[in-house]
Amino acid sequence: MTHGEPGASGPAPAGDEGRLAEFMEALVAIASGDTSARVSIAGDGSLLDGIATGLNMLADELAERAARDLGYQRRLLHVERLAAIGQLAAGLAHEINNPAAVLAANQATLRGHARQLAEFVARAGAADPDHRIAAMVADLREMAEESQDGVRRITAVSRALLDFAQVEAGRVEETRLDLVAEEACALVAREVGTRAQLVKRLEPMPPLAGDRAKLVQVVTNLLVNAARATPEGDVGGHQIVIATAVEGDLAVLRVCDHGRPMPPGLEERVFEPFFTPHPRGSATGLGLYLAHQVAFGHGGELRCSSSPEAGTTFEVRLPLQTGLAITARTAPAAPAPRARPRILLVDDEPTLLAAYRRLLAPEFDVEVARGGQEALALLDRDAAFDAVVCDVMMPEVDGPAVLAHLERHHSELARRTAFCTAGAFTPRSLAFVESHADRVLAKPLSPESLAQFVARVAGHR
Repeated sequence: MTHGEPGASGPAPAGDEGRLAEFMEALVAIASGDTSARVSIAGDGSLLDGIATGLNMLADELAERAARDLGYQRRLLHVERLAAIGQLAAGLAHEINNPAAVLAANQATLRGHARQLAEFVARAGAADPDHRIAAMVADLREMAEESQDGVRRITAVSRALLDFAQVEAGRVEETRLDLVAEEACALVAREVGTRAQLVKRLEPMPPLAGDRAKLVQVVTNLLVNAARATPEGDVGGHQIVIATAVEGDLAVLRVCDHGRPMPPGLEERVFEPFFTPHPRGSATGLGLYLAHQVAFGHGGELRCSSSPEAGTTFEVRLPLQTGLAITARTAPAAPAPRARPRILLVDDEPTLLAAYRRLLAPEFDVEVARGGQEALALLDRDAAFDAVVCDVMMPEVDGPAVLAHLERHHSELARRTAFCTAGAFTPRSLAFVESHADRVLAKPLSPESLAQFVARVAGHR
């Protein structure tokens, strides 16, 4: 009811005193929080009518303000809930990544052993006349490959959780959307190829400042989403098209599929965290939300449109001038290379230390320290290492404390110290990872990336 309408409380008592009583009753109601209270308008243009109009206008304004405050409180509660979920997700991802790193390292070693066993069995074929040993070795290799695939899936989930929590600082570099698209296509070629033909219409794009890794993840998520929307069983009859173009001062990337169209009204909801139009269990509900956040963080946007005739199109629109600053690169100082560099691994997970030690032993002389305190005691006795690889988050003495000690007492070795993290999420560890991004790797590490990382830090080829 507006301030010009008669009140809903019935006719006012006769006379000015009755109207004043009505005014007082309405004021008391409004003061107690009942913004629905209104007073009647006589329509005679009197002073009391002016007061009545003012009271009703006050009630209208307070009602609108209360509605705005309620909406703000709900949004604030939603943000706080997301922040709490983010912290939980970050902690969970950290706990997942350490055992996943153990599994990944052990599987890499297992694959190497299985390969050597297969070569040995092949050379000694006469000692295995019924081929039972060869069959067991083949099973061993197959199980190692299947286990590695499982670790990759675990890692993908933990990475999505860390991205959702927005706890990992990215590296901003000069990149191009067409090159980002090529990299993403290579990553998902197998999954997309089981559903549709992947058609690339990639124009050469001008460079822009962006987090290349996160942009690759955005395009990967869009391609995987398109594949999941495409029915199986008719690869030749379906296409997923990825295209790039420059439109004014924007770099634009589109992913289009003609699979199952979205039900009406879902184009905006797909960007909500934990919402997915796909069957439960087939997606986390975080991919499109994270893609939207990454595009927003680059000063752009992610759009969605869907119809039975045109299919579903996701469009990444980024300004060519993102306003992001290129991350400076610094390389650790390296000693003169020698035949077998001596490496110190520092972590509070004993199984991870054992796994990485086995993995690096063929090329490096490896010593381990369980935790930062043990590492500092060892280094103060013997600092003759070519490189130190240290976990960031550890109880009591963490990675930042280890580096600070080395900078004070062993400055040369400090420059050859690198770090691994299963997911930094405390303010101290976050700030450290951001300021030392050029020498931090995320767990779990592939055997190749770990060996290359250690060799680079140690100055060994």
